[in-house]
Formats: sequence, structure tokens, C-alpha cells
Amino acid sequence: MHVVGESMVSNLRVRAFPFLAAWLVFQTACSTDDVSKTNPTIPAANTAAQLRAGDSLTVSVQSVPEPGLSSVQIDREGFISLPYIGTVVAAGATT
Repeated sequence: MHVVGESMVSNLRVRAFPFLAAWLVFQTACSTDDVSKTNPTIPAANTAAQLRAGDSLTVSVQSVPEPGLSSVQIDREGFISLPYIGTVVAAGATT
């Protein structure tokens, strides 16, 4: 005697298995360990570079009639000259 119910159950298992497997993978991939953790912090640099004569800088001057970037080089005395501002001490400053 051929039982129709057994083959239907077997066919249903074969068809449902890929969906069940995908659902299980999705559920495990979406879990999180601990949502109360804070964002990681970036440690501060231990040293800072000091500017010296001969170094080149790109400086942005704001709140002037023609704001923009100025490429300057620190002269032998440690100064830079900026438009609308004039001469500024730069040597010895840190980055």
C-alpha cells in the first residue's frame, strides 16, 4: 500500500530545508554581543612635531575679504607672512 502522506512530508522537508537553513544563518548573523559598549577612542599622539625654519605650510585664513589657502614657508628667523594678517611667529609651534 502506497501512503501519500509520507511522500508529501518528505517533499515538504526537502523544500523547506534551504529556507530554514537561510533563516538560521540570518538569525545568527544579526546578533550583537553587547550594545552598551561605547565607541573606541583614538589615543592622543605622544609627541608633536615642532615647526622650524624651512618648513612649508598651507594656511587657511578665514573672515577676510578674499578667504583662501596660502602656501608659505617659514623663513630663517622663524616667521611666516600671511595676507591681511602680516608676519607671524611660526617656528617652535607644534602641529
